[in-house]
Amino acid sequence: MKDEEWVLNGNWLKALDNVDLIQFFSIAGSPKLDLYAADFGWGRAAKLEFISLDNDDGEILMSLSKSKDFDGDLKIDLSLSKTRMNAFAAIFTHGLSFLYQV
Repeated sequence: MKDEEWVLNGNWLKALDNVDLIQFFSIAGSPKLDLYAADFGWGRAAKLEFISLDNDDGEILMSLSKSKDFDGDLKIDLSLSKTRMNAFAAIFTHGLSFLYQV
């Protein structure tokens, strides 16, 4: 069976039966899909957010997209519990400090 058939017939959902949702990680969006360029009749978007990123389940959720004023920039949205977000922010900030060392 081809991958496309597997997705379209819904059998991929059965693969999630054995997934531990406490350790679930999902990514929404794609930097290749320019949602800011989409116009559904009421003009181009001023801001985009994936509302499915709101969670209290301890899941790790992330979205990737082009930034609004795309110049090769990447917008990353991350949804974590407060404890995990504080830990991530500390590690991320520490990592950024290496970019500014001369």
